[in-house]
Amino acid sequence: DVLAISAGTDHWTCGCGTSSVPSKKDGEWDWCAVRQAVMLTWDIGPHYARFVYLDEAGLASCPLGALQFMVAEAVSQVNRGASLFDTPSIFWADEFLSVFLKQTHPRWLEKWSESGWNVFLMLSHLRHHVLQLIQGGEGPWCTADGGHSFLQHGAEMIQGGSHVPLPITSSFLASLDGTPCTLQAPGANELRQIVASDDGKLCCLPRALAFIALADAVVVNGDREDYREFLQLASAAVMSALQ
Repeated sequence: DVLAISAGTDHWTCGCGTSSVPSKKDGEWDWCAVRQAVMLTWDIGPHYARFVYLDEAGLASCPLGALQFMVAEAVSQVNRGASLFDTPSIFWADEFLSVFLKQTHPRWLEKWSESGWNVFLMLSHLRHHVLQLIQGGEGPWCTADGGHSFLQHGAEMIQGGSHVPLPITSSFLASLDGTPCTLQAPGANELRQIVASDDGKLCCLPRALAFIALADAVVVNGDREDYREFLQLASAAVMSALQ
């Protein structure tokens, strides 16, 4: 049950995320072992056969871990030649994210990226698969030039390359049409409200990607404050696009 899974209270630190991890009895399900597999080898296949039999309490004890299995199963099916849109796991993941993001922490992207439960690379793989199906067309239509230079550098960043050069990211943000996706309260760092119009929402996901690129660039230089600010802007842009 998606609502039960998403209602878990320990979204960010489940699975070895705390300084004191209770020992597990032999044969008992261990999210810590799953997270270690994700961090070290990405091979969670040996755990999948037991995962599908977990009850709601077991799933809700680690929502991001449950999502990791859903996305991993979707990637596995696509790699075997299955149609993405006929794969149940992608619909499970989509439904889960739709519920989860409606009730999560305002700094969810920062906390998620630091949790160790990172499905972003696998989701990028699925995005590439979709682009192949539609034969390209990845440039967002809310930019004058399709943002090709930024997207090329962004793809390299996602694959572990260097950060997107700041002038390229700045030019990309400046080229985006539509209403800004966020508004900050005067004199405060926290986001007050989302003010995207229907037309402006077309540009909110490209804006989010640009803010993530800026966060990646500044954190390399040790600037944690701006890193958090850019991720917060990205979080709000994503939420605006999903409304």
